[in-house]
Amino acid sequence: MIPGKEVWYDWGGLNVWLFTLINAVHGDFYDQAMLVLTRAADYHNFPYYFTGLFCLATVLLIIRSARKQGGTGAHATIWFGVFAMLAAGFGLTTVVVKTSKAHFAYPRPYIALEHVRVPDYQAGKTDDHHSFPSGHTAFATLMVISLWPVIPGELGFAGILFIAGVAWSRVALGMHFPADVLASIIVMTPLLLILRAILYSLLLRIFGMRC
Repeated sequence: MIPGKEVWYDWGGLNVWLFTLINAVHGDFYDQAMLVLTRAADYHNFPYYFTGLFCLATVLLIIRSARKQGGTGAHATIWFGVFAMLAAGFGLTTVVVKTSKAHFAYPRPYIALEHVRVPDYQAGKTDDHHSFPSGHTAFATLMVISLWPVIPGELGFAGILFIAGVAWSRVALGMHFPADVLASIIVMTPLLLILRAILYSLLLRIFGMRC
């Protein structure tokens, strides 16, 4: 047992209490909404998101160029930085999450608690002891931080809500405890921000690209 687990993970029983409180809420529309949020943050979707964003960026740049709005080169550079961050950040997130899950091997709620049922889409899978940290929440954090330079200011809050929504959905669906999703945000946010700072600095020094 890791020293201090009852403090930093169990929170003196508060972790389980909060999980029970959140997971007790159910309803047809609510459960479907939670499932949609969870599926949206599945890391297996990364190739589709990357390809879709590349197509979007290409179309936006073509439109800007056709309208002769100017600044096409600068926008192209910003998008290049976004894609570089997505690729590097996905690698970092995968390593951190998978290494942590294997090291801690904490049981998911439906294993640790008797009253929690196994979600239908989880039945038959072999990661019952990979609760800490939440990979879905980490992936949502990666996407928002990577895309932040191209997210319009008024939509920035929507990105934060997306991370919070995914984190909530993982608890609501019985896949994670609150400590699992909170740890993903607390750990991955500074790591990804540091990675972006290093990556952008390298792009500026080596290629003169100001992302």
